[in-house]
Amino acid sequence: MRTARKAAGGLAAEAGHGLGHRPGEGRAHEDEAAIAPGRPAEGFAYGGRSKRNLWTLFFLELPRPQLTERSASDLSLEKAREYVAQSETFFSNDIRLFSRGDIFYEEVEQGYLAEVLGADKGSIDTLFVTVAQDLRKALNANTRLLFLVYAPLLLVGLLTLAALLMGRGGAAMEVPRALAFTGLTDGALLRDLTIAGGVAAAGLVLLLLVTKWPYEVTQQRNLLGFDNYVSNKYARINHNFQVAKRKALNVERDKRRSELEALREEAGTWTLAYHWFAFRLLLCDLMIRNVLFQVRRNTTLYGMGGAAICLALAGGLVALAASPGWHGPLGIAADDGPPLIALAALAVVYVVVCFGLITRDAFAIVRGTLEGNQWNRFQFVNLAQSIADHVGEDKIQIVTFRDRFRTEG
Repeated sequence: MRTARKAAGGLAAEAGHGLGHRPGEGRAHEDEAAIAPGRPAEGFAYGGRSKRNLWTLFFLELPRPQLTERSASDLSLEKAREYVAQSETFFSNDIRLFSRGDIFYEEVEQGYLAEVLGADKGSIDTLFVTVAQDLRKALNANTRLLFLVYAPLLLVGLLTLAALLMGRGGAAMEVPRALAFTGLTDGALLRDLTIAGGVAAAGLVLLLLVTKWPYEVTQQRNLLGFDNYVSNKYARINHNFQVAKRKALNVERDKRRSELEALREEAGTWTLAYHWFAFRLLLCDLMIRNVLFQVRRNTTLYGMGGAAICLALAGGLVALAASPGWHGPLGIAADDGPPLIALAALAVVYVVVCFGLITRDAFAIVRGTLEGNQWNRFQFVNLAQSIADHVGEDKIQIVTFRDRFRTEG
């Protein structure tokens, strides 16, 4: 009995000696082809092709991943041995204390997690790593497109439209008495500010529509597909954990004294298997956290970059129009003070409202869509209690049989 219950430790030691090679360097590199070799040309190893078309305004929509996790009914001793073999990438991993210095730490962590999950060796978690990284790239690509392309292009269009309308001239507006406290006395400036305000309002409404649809809808669809995939994967891992733990506790019931070696091997296999199922949940949790951190970081950076691009474009256009001798095609000359002031005000209002209100918390879409509290995560398998129950039950049986033999002797 004692020998059977110590089998897990023996197998772990054997696994450590059997893994003499050093894992490849540079797993944290951005090129995911190094993580999942042999992926299709379109870049996705699951469920069809991604969508990037006019319907989604060229935002990227990922295909739904297919679940590859085995169900508990398929968990045979042979399958458990396969899981134990895959666990060597974690239990015997040679953690490198000195990593590349030209990358972010989260990329180092990402590479480590992919490595210990066996993603580069075709383990059962290879698809999970691929899906998680593709989700990160899709969410970042969509946010980058909105903040760094669509928002600046829309501002350029609004400035052009406003300048054309102002260039037509027209009668100056009479300044209402209600605006006397502002010190505004120039009717032409009031006219141009009114034009700029109307154009800005129309543009911001259009930006709000683009943000709510299709950007938000596309992001939510990507997140819901990932949420469903992770929820089902975690549920199966949890079921496999319970089955492996039960078999580890009861493996000796159908064994004779003549089968001690088989008992030792099976007990060790099932024990390592349920430990590995629990650690896989932990590593997958860490991978998801890593992905979400990178998405949140990039969302902040894209927002800052988009605001800077918008201000730079607007400043460049206004400065060009205000340059001496400029008589541009928009009908605004360098000495036309009111239109230039109105255009500058339009740009400032657009940037403040766009990046301060409409898109200021784009990451809230992620927080509001993923139901991580509904997943069967690492803490719910209660590995610590399972180990305590397993060891405690073994010691009880050892003492029970020892006292029985003493009594019978």
